[in-house]
Amino acid sequence: MTETTTDRSAAVAPRIEVATGQRAVEFDALPSKLSVRGLDFFYGKEQALFGNTLEIKEKRVTAIIGPSGCGKSTHIRTFNRIYELYRNQRATGEIWFDGRNILASGTDLLDLRRRIGMIFQKPSPFPMTVFDNIAYGLRLHFKLSRSELADHVEDALKRAALWDEVKHKLKEPGLALSGGQQQRLSIARAIAAEPEVILMDEPCSAIDPVATAKIEELIAQLSSAYTIVIVTHNMQQAARVSDYTAFFFEGRIVEAGLTTQIFENPQRKQTEDYITGRFS
Repeated sequence: MTETTTDRSAAVAPRIEVATGQRAVEFDALPSKLSVRGLDFFYGKEQALFGNTLEIKEKRVTAIIGPSGCGKSTHIRTFNRIYELYRNQRATGEIWFDGRNILASGTDLLDLRRRIGMIFQKPSPFPMTVFDNIAYGLRLHFKLSRSELADHVEDALKRAALWDEVKHKLKEPGLALSGGQQQRLSIARAIAAEPEVILMDEPCSAIDPVATAKIEELIAQLSSAYTIVIVTHNMQQAARVSDYTAFFFEGRIVEAGLTTQIFENPQRKQTEDYITGRFS
């Protein structure tokens, strides 16, 4: 599939409100945290991604949009090689992370998955207490005293905007929390491991609008400290929370750029058609 750039002077883009205060710095001048080059992905013999090339800018929010089944989730799952937990899945190409190709042999996957944390579509607390949910990764990666562990748990819950709601429930099951609280608990668990990148795969699709608003507010707060990549089917959400947007279709990146540009002045007709709802 090859798209050609068209004259956008006559294009009528939808009036989607883009996040206020969006950074005006030219993205080409910003450092990349992840550089994807010629990424192909296969489920057995079936190819799902085709030559993806994308820059993920450091301490910015990148939204991945596109219709269902276009490869959005598959793409971000290559960033921490979580696909290797399943049989007959493989990626080829290069993904550079702080000067190293993480698809190369010899990559420490435990360390990679600590540095690149992931939040899934459905809240995924472990079947243990709120405290132990957060402490799990800390115990796995770090040697901490009991008091240091308690301090780190509290800090992670505060950064996930959950501490005030659960500080009296630390010994209760994480699964007893509401759906929105469970998702923020999952974010706190990822934060506790001191990642550099946080991947979010449709993090609001299984929670209510009030909880969604809290997650979006949290994303804005976290982006000053973390590089965030969010897969979302909700274009309004992508416009609200992201600095940079990539539009996927049938396993290929059709267009990527500043969120303002993608939503207000797309350079590819296929992007415009998707943004304006001509197909979904």
